[in-house]
Amino acid sequence: MGRYMTADVLSSWSTTLAQNKRQGLVLRGSTKDSPRVVSVSPSGQPTRVEIADCVDDGDWLQYVVATGKLANDTPGGRHRSEAIVTYDADWQRWLVSQQMIGEVGSC
Repeated sequence: MGRYMTADVLSSWSTTLAQNKRQGLVLRGSTKDSPRVVSVSPSGQPTRVEIADCVDDGDWLQYVVATGKLANDTPGGRHRSEAIVTYDADWQRWLVSQQMIGEVGSC
C-alpha cells in the first residue's frame, strides 16, 4: 500500500487493518465503485487530481477468522468517498495524499 499512499493515508489504513487483525476479523467480498474525476490542476501539467465516488460495500462484510462466521449483522451500504491524488516528482508516481470515507447512507 505504501507505493500508492502518502504517510498519513497509509497510517490510517494500516491502523484499521492492524485493529481488525488484533480482533481476529477479516473482510470478505467486494465493493462496487464508480470513481469520477472532479478536478485536475493545474490544467497544463496536472499534479493534483480530486476523485469522488459513492462506494457500495453492501457485499463487503466482516467475518471472524477463527469461525468463518459473520462478525455482526450490520449491513454495509453506500458511502461518500473522496480522495486527492498528487504527483510526487521525486518518486515519479501518483499517491493518494488525502482520503475521506463517509458513513453508510452519506450518498
